[in-house]
Amino acid sequence: MKKYITILFVLVSILAYSQKSKIDWKADIEFLKNELPKKHKDFFTVRNQKEFEVDLNKIASKTDQLKDFEIILSIQQVIASFGDSHTHIEFSKLFDQEKGLPLKLYWFKNGIYILATSQKNKSILGKKLVSINDYPIGQVCDSLERLFTVDNRAMSKMFVPKLLNNGGLLEYFGFVKNGVYELGLEDEKALFSKATIQVGKITKENQIALTPNSKPYCLQNRRKVFSQNYIEKDSIYYILYNKCISRELMIMFGREEKAKNYPSFTEFENAIFHTIKEKPIKQFVFDMRFNGGGSSAQGTDFVEKLVLIDEINSKGKLYVVIGRKTFSSAIINSMDFRNKTEAILIGEETSGKPNHFGEIRSFDLPHSKLNITYSTKYFKETDEDIKTIVPDVRIETNFEDYMNGVDPVYEWIKNNKP
Repeated sequence: MKKYITILFVLVSILAYSQKSKIDWKADIEFLKNELPKKHKDFFTVRNQKEFEVDLNKIASKTDQLKDFEIILSIQQVIASFGDSHTHIEFSKLFDQEKGLPLKLYWFKNGIYILATSQKNKSILGKKLVSINDYPIGQVCDSLERLFTVDNRAMSKMFVPKLLNNGGLLEYFGFVKNGVYELGLEDEKALFSKATIQVGKITKENQIALTPNSKPYCLQNRRKVFSQNYIEKDSIYYILYNKCISRELMIMFGREEKAKNYPSFTEFENAIFHTIKEKPIKQFVFDMRFNGGGSSAQGTDFVEKLVLIDEINSKGKLYVVIGRKTFSSAIINSMDFRNKTEAILIGEETSGKPNHFGEIRSFDLPHSKLNITYSTKYFKETDEDIKTIVPDVRIETNFEDYMNGVDPVYEWIKNNKP
């Protein structure tokens, strides 16, 4: 399975064409109408085929009046309404970079904050975003959610901040006119102000970003495939598992050339079990809060080995961290821990569902050449019809935690000695 990040490329892309389209959209829509249901594992689980055809026919009937990007966004909304977050239309190749806003945003427990912007907009850095052109941010978020399958609130918290900096999308949904982007902001004292910004992407040369007092281990190492750290002063063994991939898996997939760019999970796993034997461990933490997936097999195998170690597999000693970015194969591994071990799941709800479609493939539309990604397999991890994995202990980071370099999940584990 591919990572959820593919979906972000789908959603943040938008065409800039304003002239009459040269693409035969009617033919592409007809092709999509026939091919997607044929190739997908089971596309009509939420809505039926007649609804799919009616929705696409409505778009086809208006293609002479719509711009290209309006047609594509309309198609994406139809696909998203059928409930598979792995299935979408891809058009990042045609993204208009000039429509981007100089904003890097994150949705914390206490709201959406600006973590980075351009130098000329530095006065808005660290402020809470509460409105755009006097439209409440909640209303803006509700509209943007129409562009992806909203299985749960965690999915919205993951995707929406990546879409809020797309001026083209804000214009499409009617929140911006005449190219004016006026932000409603709150500072740390909840004092309200407004600031007008211009379109323009953040670059290495013009970026200014917040600098937290420090960074917890999970953020320091979030770009690594996986890492480990025995924290002597707390007797906590911390495993950070950011991707369900490894050198061994790349070789198994027939990608020998790329395999050398990935660490060995066999070596990593051996080092973990060696440390378990050699070090006094009060708590064992397996963190998947940033894991968007890959292949679940090595994680499942690891869980089956860990469950045999009684001194680790006991209530109050084994913790699994999950969050909004836990998706796809990482969902399967999270359920492995929940179903097979004594682990306490801690953190945020996952964007991914325990039962979900995956193992994606793709095809191109014949005229626009845009790529359609679709699922070929259904993964059933539970008999319950649940939309997310709810942690046993729910802890979400607020903006103040982030600025102070505090990981509230780690602090809770550290202070909850068995």
